[in-house]
Amino acid sequence: MKQRARMNNKATQHQVADNALQQGREAFERHAWREAFDLLSAADASGTLSPEDLEHLGDAAWWTGCLDECIDARERAFAAYLEQQEPRRASFVAFRLASDHQVRRAQSVAFGWLGQAARLLEHEPECPEHGYLAYAQSFVAQLGGDLDGALEHAKRAFDIGNRLGDRDLQALGLEKQGAALVAKGQVTEGLALLDEAMAAAVSGELGSWATGVAYCQLIGTCSSLVDYQRASEWTEALRRWCDRQSIVGFPGICRVHRAEIMRLRGAWAEAEKDARFACDELQRLGSGASAGAAFRELGEIRLRVGDHAAAEEAFRQAHELGLEPQPGLSLLRL
Repeated sequence: MKQRARMNNKATQHQVADNALQQGREAFERHAWREAFDLLSAADASGTLSPEDLEHLGDAAWWTGCLDECIDARERAFAAYLEQQEPRRASFVAFRLASDHQVRRAQSVAFGWLGQAARLLEHEPECPEHGYLAYAQSFVAQLGGDLDGALEHAKRAFDIGNRLGDRDLQALGLEKQGAALVAKGQVTEGLALLDEAMAAAVSGELGSWATGVAYCQLIGTCSSLVDYQRASEWTEALRRWCDRQSIVGFPGICRVHRAEIMRLRGAWAEAEKDARFACDELQRLGSGASAGAAFRELGEIRLRVGDHAAAEEAFRQAHELGLEPQPGLSLLRL
């Protein structure tokens, strides 16, 4: 009787796990990130996730700002793909892990994962993963001040995406070419490529992650160039895309840029909502400087609406996180 009861209990647990997994997959397809994260985590507790499901769990965790859980899921997906002798998929997961650690400013760890991605592709015929590696190499080159190298890597990423029909990769290659050209002083040409990448994004041609990356690059570039008109136009276009895709917005520093645009348009309530989200997300992500930027933006918004005490508190938190809260703090004191 006891053995039968144990068998029945195990069968029930498996059924619950299978239901959670199926519902989690459906939530993932709907971009219901929190629901997908909770359901896939419940299924994961029973040890039932495939490498692809672990990737989905990692993506859902990323969209909800749970970077520790995201990295854990992706590391296990990487190991599972290696065990199944799927170097291309393992390489792509390594690329995403490099991006995750870059968010935390853990550059040595990020470079280590990029090295893994490159090594796994050494003996593979040309595939999209080579393009994503070239995209990452473009980012690294620009970070180190090698703008010509960044441009060449970005062109290679686009060319591979174009030959293999990977629309995400094509857009990312255009986006990174545009960023490199702007940094080289060829602003008009660079912005034209960023506009082209964003047109592909808001038309629905791209996946959610590639769309977010393209938007974050464009709006960050516009902010540095003080081109708020262009940033505002694309922010509005992206808002309509998010509504169609049931996405509430892009996490992290992207929200900070969007909050800045909303503030400059006078949409202060919406701007503060985005800035608050960004403060919470970036603190969870462990990104001190970026979290400081979020608090500084929150202070700027509160300054505009006349909430001086709350503005001073936000500026104080930005300073504690290592970011100079100027000129907002000086304007507040004035």
